[in-house]
Amino acid sequence: MNRLFSIFSSSSSSSESDEDFQQPLEVVVPRRRIERERVDHFNIWDDTDFFARFRLTKEGISVILDLIENSLLFRTERNDVTSPALQLLTTMRYYATGSFLATAGDFSGVSKATASRCIWRVTEALAACSQTIEVLLSTTSGPCQ
Repeated sequence: MNRLFSIFSSSSSSSESDEDFQQPLEVVVPRRRIERERVDHFNIWDDTDFFARFRLTKEGISVILDLIENSLLFRTERNDVTSPALQLLTTMRYYATGSFLATAGDFSGVSKATASRCIWRVTEALAACSQTIEVLLSTTSGPCQ
C-alpha cells in the first residue's frame, strides 16, 4: 500500500499525510427485511364477525373477488406477493372502518406502503366493474341487504 500511496502522492503537490488515506471504510449493511405474518381472514372469522369487520358477507367478498381477481394478480411470484384476496380484504377493512393506512395494513399483516398500493389497485378494479358489482350484490342474500 505504501508503494501505491507513493505513486499517487508524487503526482500531487499537496502535502497530505498517510492518515488521510487510511480512514476505515464505512460498511453499509442493507436493512433487514421485515416479514409479517399474514392472516387468513376467511377462515378465522365466523360469518357474524367477518361481516362486522368488512361490512360484507363472505359470499359477497367471493363474488367481488371472482370479478376483479385477474386485475389484482401480479405477474411474478417473487418476494411473497400479496394475494388478490388479501388485497381486497385490506381495502374492504379500510373502507369499513375509515381507518388509517397503517391500521388497515397491521390488520392484514402488510406494511403501510403495501396497504396503500392494495387500496389503490382494488379501487381501480372496483371502479372498472362497478355496475356489475352493484347488480350482483343487490341479488345476493345476507346481512348486507
